[in-house]
Amino acid sequence: MLTASRMIANNNIRAKRRGFTLVELLLVVGILGVIAVAFVAGNSSSQSAKLDYASRELTDMFQLARSEALRTGVPHGVSVSTSTHRAQVYRIVPGSNPTNRVYDIRHPQSKQLLDITLGASAGTEGTRVQSRDFVYQGVPPKSDLDFNAKGEPYFQQGTASYRALDAEVIVAAGNDIRTITVDPVTGRISVTP
Repeated sequence: MLTASRMIANNNIRAKRRGFTLVELLLVVGILGVIAVAFVAGNSSSQSAKLDYASRELTDMFQLARSEALRTGVPHGVSVSTSTHRAQVYRIVPGSNPTNRVYDIRHPQSKQLLDITLGASAGTEGTRVQSRDFVYQGVPPKSDLDFNAKGEPYFQQGTASYRALDAEVIVAAGNDIRTITVDPVTGRISVTP
């Protein structure tokens, strides 16, 4: 016959040998899975939001340069660097040879110079200019896209101007990209995921 102390000792031995049940293991794995999905979704949506913001910033720069060229009758443009991930809006001094670009264009509301570097601010952190293709008729590709007084995309070099054949900037964050396209005929700017 077992004594009370012996029964307690046997229960303690069984409790020490007892592992996790299948249900307990599945519950823990399920909880860890939910946490992992929430973490990945939170990071990717944040990354996607920053990519959308960076794309909007660049699109706004192209639209402002085009609208200023239409409004003032003075050619304006945007310079985009793939090495520094920087974009700047400028105006062209008419008749200058070589072409003189003046980087003094300010945002109409904030009055800040239109000069951004992707990845340098909290809103664009993790984003970059992956590629830039400004292709013109008769000259090698350039890093600038100009808009004439009619809002048409072209490249000004001294007194000569070259019509744009293709104008595209790809902005990336991780493996996600946005493509900003400027129509070579109308100057219309669009963004595609």
